[in-house]
Amino acid sequence: MDREGYMSVLRSLRDEWSDEIPEEVFDSRSGKKFKVRKAWFGGVYNVITAGIKMGFVDETSRELYDDFRRLANETGFRDRLTTREDINRANSIIDSVMSYLAGDRQPQI
Repeated sequence: MDREGYMSVLRSLRDEWSDEIPEEVFDSRSGKKFKVRKAWFGGVYNVITAGIKMGFVDETSRELYDDFRRLANETGFRDRLTTREDINRANSIIDSVMSYLAGDRQPQI
């Protein structure tokens, strides 16, 4: 995958899923695209991990990602409901990588 393809996947994760936290809990068969779903976070994890391997994720974004993973492990993320803070943190990781790839930020040396 090239840089543009990777940016397209990031854009999809950021823009095609709703930040709304619905009142009712939907399962994966509902077809509804809410970032509150664990599947969305799994997608973010997989895409960022792939981006790290492909060299598309800078150090600043990597630190945000590592901090989020650490916090998720410490707070039992898999076994609790998703919070607004969880969604905001994941969005900020996506935004950070996109900003770097768009040339809005230079890599830290």
